[in-house]
Amino acid sequence: MEKFPEAINAAIQKLQDDMIKMQQEQANKIVTPDELRGGKNDIII
Repeated sequence: MEKFPEAINAAIQKLQDDMIKMQQEQANKIVTPDELRGGKNDIII
């Protein structure tokens, strides 16, 4: 039980790091018109 707070803090830090990495990956992603349409051939107006 003594190391529980340390383990929780480590888990939260890892989660934060993973979230930052995911945000950076999504920010760098190039979005194409097909992706905006969901891969469908529908016309967007």
